[in-house]
Amino acid sequence: MVGNGGGMMQRRAKVMPLAFTGSGICRSPDGGGESQCPTGGSGIILVVDDDAAVREIMAECLEEGGYSVLQADGGAAALRLLSESPDIMMMITDVRMPEMSGIELAEAALKMRSLKIILVSAYFHAQPIKQRFLRKPFRMRELQAAIQAELRS
Repeated sequence: MVGNGGGMMQRRAKVMPLAFTGSGICRSPDGGGESQCPTGGSGIILVVDDDAAVREIMAECLEEGGYSVLQADGGAAALRLLSESPDIMMMITDVRMPEMSGIELAEAALKMRSLKIILVSAYFHAQPIKQRFLRKPFRMRELQAAIQAELRS
């Protein structure tokens, strides 16, 4: 369920602390009107998530922040986009997806080319990973901080 105005976005027991105004702009949950989306961005980011609502929310906020965004609903589509679009600078991917996990996707992508990667998940079993990780639910400002840190690394 995605509602207009303040509050939380909830869909299939996933909660992301952000909201949309009537214009679709990400706003703070307290209704303060300040955008929670990353700002001052440039470049192309690939967002991968099998949950279309989560993927679209991240993409919209990243676009609002100045990034160009490509979307994929799984590993196979993401790998195809990576091979077709050499200008993708970063991939943000869910960990738990059918057919190919985000960790498997990250490993396959890095075999193809150099790429900044951020993993996101609400259900993550402790295991060693090489990529930056954000636990869902996260605020868009946390995503912004992760993007900036990853771009500096």
